[in-house]
Amino acid sequence: MEKFLNISLAGTITPIRIDSVATVACPVPAADAITIVTITYTGGGQVVLRTGAPTAASGTIETPAQAATLVRGFWEQIIAGAGTPWNMPVIPAMGRAWDQTVSPAQPAASTAALSAKTSVQITGRELAAGGTALVPLVFVSALAV
Repeated sequence: MEKFLNISLAGTITPIRIDSVATVACPVPAADAITIVTITYTGGGQVVLRTGAPTAASGTIETPAQAATLVRGFWEQIIAGAGTPWNMPVIPAMGRAWDQTVSPAQPAASTAALSAKTSVQITGRELAAGGTALVPLVFVSALAV
């Protein structure tokens, strides 16, 4: 049964197939370049997701750690999709897009602060004067290859 992850592409909720995924890759782009995520399927074929150019409101991946967090976020959604019943083919739900959050990279001790145990939003560096703030990634296109 096919499963789909709803993501926001330039503000439009778009389902991306997440069953039979072999790999998810996100190379660290050159400085101030767009972020590209490639999802490859076991039966062949790919979907390539791209962000727009970084702005004050849309970030880009800048470090290997950010790229790994983005890939981990996609894998969490792929695993969540596999765990849903056959009659729920779309996650998070019909008419809703993934909020681009990811669980902490490592389990937190029971005595750790709540902030160490909660999901965080996947972000990238914005491109404005100084370019130091972290802002959400905004995907603008998906191309099936």
